[in-house]
Amino acid sequence: MLFEKRHQLRLDAILQLEEKLNAYPIDRWLNELLLDKSIPIEHYPVVLTEYASKEWLMSIEPELAVRFHDMLKSTNLRKWKKVERNLLEIFPKANVQ
Repeated sequence: MLFEKRHQLRLDAILQLEEKLNAYPIDRWLNELLLDKSIPIEHYPVVLTEYASKEWLMSIEPELAVRFHDMLKSTNLRKWKKVERNLLEIFPKANVQ
């Protein structure tokens, strides 16, 4: 029961984010979400995993790259863990420790 409630709250938060972000092109959503420090990665729409590429990571500010890396390390969501594994080789080049 608790799992279902938590899952529903997460889905509601994701829908609210998508409504808010519809003003931007989807490839800018990750940037906008990273700038808002109050939103956990667990609420990011999973479709954004496609846009978290090596090129994108190298294009953002080092502080945002560090924040993104920290968020990836702390999540247990499989899609975002896969992104972390894919970007692992690039994090040192983006000044992420």
